[in-house]
Amino acid sequence: MTEQTPEKREVGRPTLYRVEFCDTVLTNPDIQNEGATDVSIAEALGVSRDSVIRWRAEHEEFAAACQ
Repeated sequence: MTEQTPEKREVGRPTLYRVEFCDTVLTNPDIQNEGATDVSIAEALGVSRDSVIRWRAEHEEFAAACQ
């Protein structure tokens, strides 16, 4: 009988990040009028400011869209 190693499970809650958020940041007039602050981006996407900060660090395409 061979011993099987269990699959590693991700720890924590799955991310809410979606690639489509880049387009939203680039095209949303509310974000552009506010100067693309972390707060305005978070409000437009319906997430917390901390999520926006984390996503900027983890996803290059999102960081570029937020610039």
